[in-house]
Amino acid sequence: MRHFRKLSVRQSNQPTALKDVMPKFFETYQLKKPHQEANIKTSWLQMMGKPIADRTRRLFIQNKVLYVELSSAPLKQELSMSGNKVRDLLNQQMGENVLDKVIFI
Repeated sequence: MRHFRKLSVRQSNQPTALKDVMPKFFETYQLKKPHQEANIKTSWLQMMGKPIADRTRRLFIQNKVLYVELSSAPLKQELSMSGNKVRDLLNQQMGENVLDKVIFI
């Protein structure tokens, strides 16, 4: 005989705001990290602007480190000096400390 997990039932018929439900949804389905990574990629374009975004080959996160592959060596050098500022801006944009470090490759 199969045992099914009992689903919780809301106690009232009042609508629940999506912003109140989403954190539990992300936790339940282990989607928090992929969602954060997608938000960071979107924020990258908005924060850094089109000239830098056009020279960004790819972004990926591993162990709270954002790796940014750039096609321009001078840009890589310039951004490497302001990695902490970029990290702080992205964390601020996310509303929590998602990144410990940004590395430009």
